[in-house]
Amino acid sequence: MNCTITKVQIVKRNALAVVQVPAKVRGFNKPNRKKYAVMNLGLVQKFIDAGKLDAKAEITEDALVASGLVRRKLDGIRILAKGEITSKVTISVTGASKSAIDAVVKAGGALNVSASSAEAAGE
Repeated sequence: MNCTITKVQIVKRNALAVVQVPAKVRGFNKPNRKKYAVMNLGLVQKFIDAGKLDAKAEITEDALVASGLVRRKLDGIRILAKGEITSKVTISVTGASKSAIDAVVKAGGALNVSASSAEAAGE
């Protein structure tokens, strides 16, 4: 006894319902899509307060990985504006939202957005 319900097939075997999802996912997936590690300003402030990041020195992508805030850089690190930052910091990353840049500038710091090392090398 087979029933078809919007792209998912339910097969009844021995009074247990087993859901079978189609193997092919429809749509287009860009093969060379960039994948960024994402972090929030609130977490940066939390790590500064805990002493894991030095607010007086420039905070780079390598410093964020070394502190444990980001596990790995992937194609770069992108900062989003969730949370508040109160420390005057200089952050240098691959990408940032406009509201994150505004929040860092409002706190008296600077957020430098630069091209990733892979793009600079021409890969």
